[in-house]
Amino acid sequence: MSDFAINFIIPVRHYRSVQDWQSVKTNLEHTLKSIFGQTNDNWHCYIICNRGTDLPKSANHENVTVLESDFEFISLPNKSVDPEAYHDLIRKDKGARVYESLKYCKANDFFMVVDYDDFVHRELVEFINDMKQTHIDLEIPLEITANDL
Repeated sequence: MSDFAINFIIPVRHYRSVQDWQSVKTNLEHTLKSIFGQTNDNWHCYIICNRGTDLPKSANHENVTVLESDFEFISLPNKSVDPEAYHDLIRKDKGARVYESLKYCKANDFFMVVDYDDFVHRELVEFINDMKQTHIDLEIPLEITANDL
């Protein structure tokens, strides 16, 4: 057993800020399947979402922890009218969710932020494990504070 794990962190926006929640669920299902297909089992996945979020059934997996919180609902401005303000609020919300998830990772763990519509190569965890074994000095401390976001 390794003394570290690869943690996939999936921040999910507030369900009320999404126009087509079924599409988000479908995309998340595909993202999770890509993570479940890893050729090495040294991984864990954290889905960080608002309490009461309707997630796909595949989120009930032994290597998945759903972190529910009471993140504030952010009313987003019209993207075509003020794209800068829109993206600033998206980044702020995503950063807060990622920061909350990092609190569950151990200091010697690796992590990767994955959007709900991303795909993860099936050999990623194996590659990281191999690199860690080959390069024992590959130490990246996990010391992130809210000011770093």
